[in-house]
Amino acid sequence: MSELDAIELHDGLIKSVNIDFETGSGAYYSSPDSRQRATAALFFEGVESVSQTLSVTDVRENATAGNINYWVPGDIGGVTYVYVVNGCIAVTAKSVRFDAGVVRP
Repeated sequence: MSELDAIELHDGLIKSVNIDFETGSGAYYSSPDSRQRATAALFFEGVESVSQTLSVTDVRENATAGNINYWVPGDIGGVTYVYVVNGCIAVTAKSVRFDAGVVRP
């Protein structure tokens, strides 16, 4: 189990995804007892492929409650899956990094 596997994104928020396919930002609960979401960003380096299927309407409608169901961080050179309301984003990259407290446009 990696450090990333310990981060719980259930009911997190996707606030933006940049089409450069290297960075995404949002907010998450840093612990099960947290009452407020903390900002964060995902950084992908060496992106080889991106695949997504989701309902933009559903993601927007759940932006307050949380539109991320959960995620499965990829191993080195593997696929990271972010499961959202009625969809999934899959990124194959050489590395993925989670930076808490980072805000991206």
